[in-house]
Parts: sequence; structure tokens; C-alpha cells
Amino acid sequence: MNKSLELITTKHYDPLSSDELRTIFNHEALSINTVNDLQNQVFMWCCLLFAPCNEHNQMKITQFTFLDNGRIQFTKFSQKNDSGGVEENLDSLIIPVPADLKEYLGPVHDIKLYLSKRSTNYTCQFLHFKINKNIHDIL
Repeated sequence: MNKSLELITTKHYDPLSSDELRTIFNHEALSINTVNDLQNQVFMWCCLLFAPCNEHNQMKITQFTFLDNGRIQFTKFSQKNDSGGVEENLDSLIIPVPADLKEYLGPVHDIKLYLSKRSTNYTCQFLHFKINKNIHDIL
């Protein structure tokens, strides 16, 4: 096989089934009961809705617009191209997230709750934090 053809082929995976999503979101590490679990849950929502998991550390709070109708608009300023590279352009991609169902706490609720846990005078614009449990790395 031609090596140059191998470089431009992309891998496509089957989408997750409803059962697989249920299994993921029923895992003990994903909930809104603790800050760590809430962060994990928001991370999963962001991976599923907005970006591959390897791009989550670049997401900024300012990319989220909360609308009066209960929806979210996420603005993505770069996207993967067919050759696996990243395109940064002036045209942004708006990803709409529908409002949560009345009987279901979904991504809109979880993202709002996650953001409400942040200090009101935060200076970091990025959505996700890495929790550092080793005090020696801080000092």
C-alpha cells in the first residue's frame, strides 16, 4: 500500500449506542454529587457534543453562550480537516445544544452547575482544570 495514502485516510468509528451512553453516564465516576465527578461528567458531555477528548483542554468558558430558551450555543473556532490537521479560520462553527427535558438533568444543567462552582473572580478562561493532589508540585 502506498504510504502517502495511509497518511490521509481517517478512521471512522460507529457512534455510541443508547445502551453504551447509559452505561457511561451511570458509571460511579460520573455524577453531580462531588466536584470531581461533576467535572468528569462535564468532560464527557463536552467530548460527546463539542470536541474529541484530546481537545477539551483548549475549551474556554467564553465559547459557551447560555440562551434564554434553556439552550446552549457552543462556538468552535477550529475544526479538524479531512487530513487530520486542524483548521483555524475566521468562520466559527456554532454547535447548538437543545434545552434539557423537564424530567431530565442533561448537559445544560450539568455545565451550568459546573460553572456555578467556580469562584466569581476566576482569572483562568479555560473550562477544565486538572486537580493537583500533590502539594509539592505547587510549592
